[in-house]
Amino acid sequence: MSEGLARKQPRTKVGVVVSAAPPKTAVVSVRRRFKHPRYHKFIQRDTKYMVHDEHNVCAVGDRVVIVESRPMSKHKHWKLKNVAEKALQDPLSGGIEGEETVASGEAGDGGEA
Repeated sequence: MSEGLARKQPRTKVGVVVSAAPPKTAVVSVRRRFKHPRYHKFIQRDTKYMVHDEHNVCAVGDRVVIVESRPMSKHKHWKLKNVAEKALQDPLSGGIEGEETVASGEAGDGGEA
């Protein structure tokens, strides 16, 4: 009876890793754009998903592809499929490029005498 029925493809989404602190877990932010029904302006909304990362391969800033799966915990219903693009790291500062730090004096407090 089930021989003729094909399985549904699981949903996939592309997002950016915003946290990789818990072991085997990453928090991925997925951005969607839609047109406002009345004002016809395009709006961006972010949704955060907790993703199961079995081998701890993703880091903050990575662009990843996630796929829907069975529930693994109270909040984790997605698995990491692959890392589409690694985040660019600046070897001198140890952080992500474009990120400003207050400790290095780049904030521009303007009060040097």
